[in-house]
Parts: sequence; C-alpha cells; structure tokens
Amino acid sequence: MISIKPSTTENNDFIRKTHHLAYREMVQRQFGKWDQPQQEEFVNHDLLEDDHEIIFFGNEPCGYFSLSIIQGKIHLVNFAILPEHQSKGIGGLVIEKLKERSNKSKKPLSIGTFKTNLDAQRFYEKHELKRCGETDTHFIYEWPEKS
Repeated sequence: MISIKPSTTENNDFIRKTHHLAYREMVQRQFGKWDQPQQEEFVNHDLLEDDHEIIFFGNEPCGYFSLSIIQGKIHLVNFAILPEHQSKGIGGLVIEKLKERSNKSKKPLSIGTFKTNLDAQRFYEKHELKRCGETDTHFIYEWPEKS
C-alpha cells in the first residue's frame, strides 16, 4: 500500500509543493496569514538541514517527512501528506513505521504540532503518542511516553 524512500534533490519541488498545500491552512490559523517568502525560507532551510523521505501510495508520491536527531531523540521535523491523500490511513502507517524505528534504535520519537491543529493532536493521541511539553506555538508529543 505505502512505501517510503529516501529523498533526492530531484524531489525538492515535490516537497515544496506538498509543504505549501498541506501547511497553508494551519499556518494561517496559527499566525493569521501565509507569508510565501517566509515559507519558502522554511522549506529551503529544512531541505538543507534534515533528512527527508518520500511517502508513496502505490507508485505515486503522496507526502514526505523529515527527521533529525535532537538531544538523543528522533524528531519528526515535518510531516505532510497531500490533501487528496489525507484520511486514507497513510499517515497512521507512517507513524507506526516511525515508532518501529524508535523501538529499534532505542531512541524516543518526538513530534511537535501547532497548538491550533486539533486534527493533528487527535491523530497523534490516537497513535499512542503522549503530549509531554510545549513551546509558544507547538505541543510536543513523544513515543514512548516519558517515564
């Protein structure tokens, strides 16, 4: 059903497009506007700093995520599914695969989501990630739960 492959620079336009389509509404809700140059800067920085993987539904790319190791944790920096592929169970399969990586590496999985993104909060909680902190703009979730 889904497969995940490492990204190459050839995927940068897809990542940029997916980011903009998947994040626009949430960014507008959180910050009141979509600042295109600022979002381009965020994507460009993310492409330089973090490891990306492309999510395929069949043979079609449908999303991406980027990971970084921060303070001994696998941090899901960005996670975006194209709107037309959302609510098909793809995101849940990806999260389960990331939880498996977390277990194998013995490193916790850490994820932040906008405080205004109630759908993402419910999604992470449904997949047994526990809220363990917050910043000014994000709630932080972790797998496994801190003891």
